[in-house]
Amino acid sequence: MAPAAAGSPNFRAAHAKVSVVDIDPLKRLQAHLDGFDTPHRDPAIASADFIVTVTGGGRVIGPEDIPLFKDGVILANAGHFPVEIDTKAIAAQATSQDLFEDAIEELRLADGRVLHIVAGGHMVNLAGPRPLGNSIETMDLGFALQARCLEAVALGRIDRTECVVPVPRPINEQVAEAYMRTRYP
Repeated sequence: MAPAAAGSPNFRAAHAKVSVVDIDPLKRLQAHLDGFDTPHRDPAIASADFIVTVTGGGRVIGPEDIPLFKDGVILANAGHFPVEIDTKAIAAQATSQDLFEDAIEELRLADGRVLHIVAGGHMVNLAGPRPLGNSIETMDLGFALQARCLEAVALGRIDRTECVVPVPRPINEQVAEAYMRTRYP
């Protein structure tokens, strides 16, 4: 887990109430200590207006969660692969479906509730009619880390057993310091 969850500080800065759900007790504690609500999974789903999955794992949200969803809930995936939300199984429970121009699918359930799925469960910043991709800052940092890791291996400062995941702390610090110097010279 990145600090709390990807995008959490942005949502919180927009005055949203952000909850972080994680099965890893250490990550959940970290999110809690970072000031996020950390409810158990089912109450979090039941209270959410907007659910964003960021695990990279499969089938985090599925049709068994439908009874928990609030009317009008929005489901989106930011976790890289389109497997976190079982969109097909959820859609199979709908009595009607509409697709809107901006790749937002509206599903109406038999009880009258409406669910929205963004970009068919694909990664929200990379899918849809106007994919935005990753921010330039994210790309800059990622490429800088890759270059510094390759440099460290090539110069023999670390061997291939230490690379590349996780990035060795000295390289992470070097890239972080260089980035912050460009922002605050």
